[in-house]
Amino acid sequence: MGGFATDASLHRQAPFWEDDAAGGYLIWQALGRAKLLHKKDAGYTLGRGGFWDPAPPRTLGLAMTYVGFRPAQGAVDFDQVVHPWNIHRLETLAQGCWSRSMDRLKIITLGEAARFMMCAIAYGMPGIPVLSLPEPTPDELSRDLGHDSTAGLWLDWASDLLAVGRS
Repeated sequence: MGGFATDASLHRQAPFWEDDAAGGYLIWQALGRAKLLHKKDAGYTLGRGGFWDPAPPRTLGLAMTYVGFRPAQGAVDFDQVVHPWNIHRLETLAQGCWSRSMDRLKIITLGEAARFMMCAIAYGMPGIPVLSLPEPTPDELSRDLGHDSTAGLWLDWASDLLAVGRS
C-alpha cells in the first residue's frame, strides 16, 4: 500500500509496475526476495530487468494498491484522499484480504500518507498489524545499489519485513 496513482498508473496492470522513477524496481525486487512472486516470474525482479515485459509478475498472497489519486502534474488533493469513496475502497480491500488471509494479514505501507490512511482504516479491525517503510523514491534513496548503500539497505529491510510471518 502506498504512493499515489496518476492518470498513467491507473492504466497499468499492477501498481508500481514500470514506475521506475518512484523506485518501483526496488519494490518488485523486495517482493522477489520475500518469495511473494510466482517462481516462474522471479526473473522479472532481477535489477531492472523485466520491466520491458508487458505483464507484471504474478504475486502470491499479496494485494497491492495506491493510497489515493493525484493528477499527473498536480499536487495531492488531500480532500480526495480522505473522500468517502477512497476510504470505502481501502476498507473493502483490507476486509477482503483479512477474510482470505486466515488471520495472517499484515498491511505494509510505503510512506507517511499510506501509513496515516491505513492506521485509520485498520483501527477497530483487531489483529491487523500496520507496518511501515519509507517510500523508495530517489528523494529518499540513492540509486547506488552497492554494499551498504541507502537503496541496498532499504531493499534488505523491505524484503525482511515482507517475509515476516510468511509460511
